[in-house]
Amino acid sequence: MGVTVELIPCSDNAFTEVSRRILDHHHDSLPRLTDCRILLANLNSAPALRRALLLEAEQAGHQALLGPTIQSTSEWLSDQSVLPQPVLSQAAQELVLVDAIRHAKNLFNGHDPWLLTSELSGLFTELTLARVPLKSQQQFKDLLREGYGIDKDEPLPFMDEARIVFMLWKAWHQQLRDDHVIDAATAQLMRQAQSLQAPDQQDTLWIIGFEEQTAAAIDWLHQLLLQGKTRLILQASISQINNNPAHPYARLIQQLDAQIQQSEQRPSAFGQLLDTVFDIDTPPLHERAVAFSRQHANSPLTDRLTTLHTQSAEQEAEAVVLQLRRWLLENKHSIGIISEDRRLARRIRALLEREGLALQDTGGWALSTTSSAAVLERWLQTVEEDFAHAPLLDILKSPFICLAEDRQAHLQNVRRFEQDVVFHEQIARGLERYRTHLNLRAARLPDWSETSRRDIEQMLNRLDHAAEPLRGLLHDEHPAAAFTAAVMQSLQELGIDLLFAADSAGQRVLDEIQSLHTAAEDSHTKLRWEEFRSWLGRTLERYTFQPVASQSAIQLMTLAQCTLQQFDAVIIAGCTADLLPGRADGQAFFNQAVRAELGLPTWRDALNIKLHQFRCTLEAAPQILLSCCDEINGEPVTPSPWLELIETFHSIAYGQSLHDEPLEQLLRALRQYPGQDLSQQNNGDTKRPAPAITAALLPKAWTASTHQRLIDCPYRFFAADILHLSAPEEIREALEKSDYGEYVHRILQAFHGNIKELPGPWQGQLTGNQRDAAMQLLTQISQAVFQNAISDNLAARGWLKRWLACIPAYIDWCIERNSRWRPQLVEQRMQREILPGITLKGRVDRIDRCGDQQAILDYKTGGTPGIDTVLEGEAVQLPSYALLSESDVSRVEYVQFDKNKVYNKVNLEDDELQQLTVNIKQRLLQLTNAIGQGQALPAWGDPGVCRYCEFDGICRRDSWRDHDG
Repeated sequence: MGVTVELIPCSDNAFTEVSRRILDHHHDSLPRLTDCRILLANLNSAPALRRALLLEAEQAGHQALLGPTIQSTSEWLSDQSVLPQPVLSQAAQELVLVDAIRHAKNLFNGHDPWLLTSELSGLFTELTLARVPLKSQQQFKDLLREGYGIDKDEPLPFMDEARIVFMLWKAWHQQLRDDHVIDAATAQLMRQAQSLQAPDQQDTLWIIGFEEQTAAAIDWLHQLLLQGKTRLILQASISQINNNPAHPYARLIQQLDAQIQQSEQRPSAFGQLLDTVFDIDTPPLHERAVAFSRQHANSPLTDRLTTLHTQSAEQEAEAVVLQLRRWLLENKHSIGIISEDRRLARRIRALLEREGLALQDTGGWALSTTSSAAVLERWLQTVEEDFAHAPLLDILKSPFICLAEDRQAHLQNVRRFEQDVVFHEQIARGLERYRTHLNLRAARLPDWSETSRRDIEQMLNRLDHAAEPLRGLLHDEHPAAAFTAAVMQSLQELGIDLLFAADSAGQRVLDEIQSLHTAAEDSHTKLRWEEFRSWLGRTLERYTFQPVASQSAIQLMTLAQCTLQQFDAVIIAGCTADLLPGRADGQAFFNQAVRAELGLPTWRDALNIKLHQFRCTLEAAPQILLSCCDEINGEPVTPSPWLELIETFHSIAYGQSLHDEPLEQLLRALRQYPGQDLSQQNNGDTKRPAPAITAALLPKAWTASTHQRLIDCPYRFFAADILHLSAPEEIREALEKSDYGEYVHRILQAFHGNIKELPGPWQGQLTGNQRDAAMQLLTQISQAVFQNAISDNLAARGWLKRWLACIPAYIDWCIERNSRWRPQLVEQRMQREILPGITLKGRVDRIDRCGDQQAILDYKTGGTPGIDTVLEGEAVQLPSYALLSESDVSRVEYVQFDKNKVYNKVNLEDDELQQLTVNIKQRLLQLTNAIGQGQALPAWGDPGVCRYCEFDGICRRDSWRDHDG
């Protein structure tokens, strides 16, 4: 007895047609459908099928239905069977495989067992479902010889490959037998067999859609159809299957030896065009396009399908939202957004949420990308990195943690800890260091209360206690269950588990940790910390989180999730070659030809399934937009070849572009739509900022840095000195060059001046006879200054060593200089009104005297402006220092410290200095007068200044329309 497969064309509403057939079959028992069982390839479309059933039932006079039961194939099989042994979860299967690989050390010297587990887990599942005979190693080698096309007498070049897979296969199954469990693939075979042996069903089983390509699944389906109680309905046309042997359903029907049943229906002009575009075994594309245009004078794509290429992924997301608004204004009630790009999908979701538009997110996202999973990751990083400030502060600011009586008190403690201990004390990590500096700061500053200190200390103690279960697992191997138990205990100590439980994604994270713990309890496998982290990370990455569905006209999903559905309009976003069709994954074992010979799924099979899904989606709505971006992170992106096929075919056939020009104009203009002002979005067409202010806003007190910012870039002056903005303070984990400069200044201040807690100062004149004593004192001062830095971070020793190498050269420079100049003041704060309403203030590193002459010195341990830059008025620090002094300054100079050399750089003296200060002062007067009268403060966009500017995110230099840099 043969079997029959029923086909529904892609142009038809599949669920409407299926509903009619189901209701017609069950006509005598309506409205009762409790005995009706429907198996869907994708359960995400179950609500759409139920709606179609109710609609058809209403037209038949029934206002409600009892049933039917809609399930996935795996759910139905589980209901039909009772297995003799427990089934391993995915997590448990990975542990068993890792154990098996470790016991086969001779096969995998130096290989990561977890990477191999990932490969082998999938491979063994495929081998089981393909029913590949692996009774002996020789039998397996013979199969591989056929796959590689190698004669029996020739040596097998992939002997190791065959031996490794076979030996691990045996070890894997022996481990399963020893543990009295079965793997998921074997369980599936058992369930399929039991379902065929079950008593006859009371009624017909409806299978809607079927995309499994394994030998076991197809054989099971064939046996089920032969029993005569199952109807298989697929969405495709006879012409698609007959004209394309690679079509996934063509292969399925051939293997089932089935007859096709479909009402005779000529495809629409739109369907014919798509068939012609993707019928690659016919004449070249150009000939097909020309022939088609002769048969159809008008393009079937007009007013139905458009395309859009954007400059970036952000613009693509904005374009999708704009198009959605257009369709919503046209009262479209069902809109599908199809995307294989999870990042793009999440960005679209974020833009819609910002605009207050509801969305049904069928696709969801990886559990690892949820905020709850991020909190877990940051907490584990905190423990790993000895409470490094970055992950620690992320944890403390998370809504999933509260270590005080209430949330407000907790956040106050966190803020004080962050600002006063982490940033002001510059403590990057270490609970003991945090505690030490907390106590030091509380004792040093009068505004610190004992209550504040105690609250922060209690917060640190709580963190310390919560980390304790995990600390002992950071080194050596431990039972797998010890890791999962420690993580759960740690989360309980912090109270995170309770807040996770109140969050849908957080509860999913807890469920997955519990599933790992259940798998680990039955395993003898021992892990290292990094292996556990990999196991946990893979688990959170594998599973998808789907938010609670909302009633919305907009659905976000993948190609596979939209099969069989119909919409008023569809956007297929992210049409790039990397996603549509995608690329073949690299596999450690067997090439594609061998996989085909063994009956394993190949990349070609996956490609054909995805192309079929794409082809059906193009007929799932009367209006379609295909979008892609041309560039991501500065790198060009290759469009999907399917998109290019459609565009090229249409261009040849009709000489017209499919480009959605109205949508691009909307995107370019960023016109206002209801509920959202997009005019402020960055579209790469922004003018450089040039604000103006009133005289009242000008600073009354100027420093050399304020003056320099005005010269470097007026907008930088505006942001820092008018708006009083500042870049977020960054904690430095190691001594940096700026810190080194401050330490050198402090050392020289103690040597030439007087700092109470440090050795020094040097007394009397410094001559060659006292060189060694001076070097000894300067070394003592240096070691005392660097002592705290070294205790906090050993890397500071390198900076101390660098400075110690400079000491001989500096003492020699001092001896030579002392023949004329003598230090008078060090680290001197000065202030002077240089113009009406403008007071200049600053701190001078050192002032020397020679008789009536005065010299100002500025120490430089880093880059120093050249003499030309200073004379041209572009570097104003030295002239500003000269203006600070009430008495005449005859000389200003930089003292450069360069490795083991010390020398004077940029000496300005006498008339040259006097003329420069007059010019600088006059220019400052002119500038302040002009600014006070409304002169704009534009951003220059000078690359040299912008490279180090802290306000680049405010001026948005890269987006200026008039920027030619």
